[in-house]
Amino acid sequence: MKSQTITLFLALIIGFSAAQKSHFVADFTKYQDQAMQVQAKIGDDIHVKVPANPTTGYSWMVASNLQSFTGINTVSNNYVSPQQSNGVAAQGKGGVNVMRFGITSTGDKQIELVYAKSWEANKFADANGQINWTAFFNDGRFDYQRKSIIVSATN
Repeated sequence: MKSQTITLFLALIIGFSAAQKSHFVADFTKYQDQAMQVQAKIGDDIHVKVPANPTTGYSWMVASNLQSFTGINTVSNNYVSPQQSNGVAAQGKGGVNVMRFGITSTGDKQIELVYAKSWEANKFADANGQINWTAFFNDGRFDYQRKSIIVSATN
């Protein structure tokens, strides 16, 4: 009886740990890299942190209509402002954009983030509001930053 209980307990632990999804962090606030690579599985989350300051007019946009974005779901995209010692948001200071993406299919993928002024990027939007990022990047008139997370996803 004791060995059956231990076997059942171990099977539950192994099954539970196998079902756990992983959370990967691509922290561009600590590293100045333009790209990071992640090995992930279907169901895993990728958390991305990028420096941001919306008072400059710039914001982070996800180039989700690029072909390389297939099989990735944007779960959340939030700006977190810095706090003063009294807990009040510090006005005018840069904070962090925190995004979370879910992996929904296998294969090679890429999360492409663009830090630009939305009204400039929107000049390249079609009737459905989808921005032609290739045209935006090739235009040359606008300042922007790009960050990429290259994902190799398996089952």
